[in-house]
Amino acid sequence: MSNAFIDKYRPKTFDEVVGHVSVVKSLKNALKKGTARCFLFTGGSGFGKTTLAYLAAAQVGCKPEDLIDVDAATKTGIDAMREVQDTLMFRPLGDGTVKAVIIDEFQALSKSAVQSLLKITEKPPEWVYWFLCTTEPNKV
Repeated sequence: MSNAFIDKYRPKTFDEVVGHVSVVKSLKNALKKGTARCFLFTGGSGFGKTTLAYLAAAQVGCKPEDLIDVDAATKTGIDAMREVQDTLMFRPLGDGTVKAVIIDEFQALSKSAVQSLLKITEKPPEWVYWFLCTTEPNKV
């Protein structure tokens, strides 16, 4: 599948999402309240977890330059997660007010990598949102 195909048909707003009415409604409500800073998206392959994470990041005001997208299937170790954490200690530059981290294939992270994220996902800086995507929630 080409990226052009994905980009052409991937929803750009929550209103364009098909088949996840209750999920989108719940997510929009949670984002509107602003009390949650870490979200877990689960479901089978191709269900739209990462797409919803991108839409949620945009909804909270994250600019593309302040979005950190991690493919945990290839960056599985603690060093990669420490690198991500280091970038979060500083507020976004320019117009940005929010940073967002999307970790795709979260279940692939090593145990030590996950443990290194515990504190910052439980109490992130006020400008950080976490979006964790996994097909295997039992491993999280």
